[in-house]
Amino acid sequence: MAPFPDNPTTADLRTRLARVRRRILRHRRGIAVTLTALAVYLAVQAATAAPPARVQTWVAARDLPSGTVLRSGDLAEAGFAPGTVPGSAVSDASSVLGRTLAAPLGEGVPLTTGSVVADGWLKDRAGLAAVPLRVTDPAVVGLLGVGDTVRLVAADPEAPDHAEVLADDAVVLAIPPDSSRDLDTALTGRLVVFGVREADAADITAVATARYVSVVWNP
Repeated sequence: MAPFPDNPTTADLRTRLARVRRRILRHRRGIAVTLTALAVYLAVQAATAAPPARVQTWVAARDLPSGTVLRSGDLAEAGFAPGTVPGSAVSDASSVLGRTLAAPLGEGVPLTTGSVVADGWLKDRAGLAAVPLRVTDPAVVGLLGVGDTVRLVAADPEAPDHAEVLADDAVVLAIPPDSSRDLDTALTGRLVVFGVREADAADITAVATARYVSVVWNP
């Protein structure tokens, strides 16, 4: 068979293509079988491949508001890709059951050791209860420090001239990270955990959920 010239003409190219086409047609059954076998092999490999490693941790089983006393039904175990779980994520649910949630937690969000009111916050503070309250103005929270003693004041949005003192000597126990950007919530302000007298905790929480809360620094 004579080789093609260095500068093939259109006729030469057509001849080449015709030869290639004939070869493909002669072997089309074999090619089809090979491609089918390859597709089946890849499908089987994908179906039998080991799933990627997952890190198991505890998450909120539903949207949980701050102040929730955690029960087993509030939590669910979920798997996450390595490197996507916070280092302080809770691996043992029993360590947080019965504890108070310090900040809101959205459904499916991992629970961390900082999500709950720590036992140490009330150490040496007999008679106090830890109450998470949302201070209306987040800029005011920026002025607070853990250990500050402040007066808690609540105002009705529809009657701002009539404020109510909730506590004269509330202690700032913790200022959780601002989670409002990560949650689908219409709540405003910033969460702060205050230590208040146990006898007043329930009333303070009830009033604060319906009113604007601010603080006054005591002398």
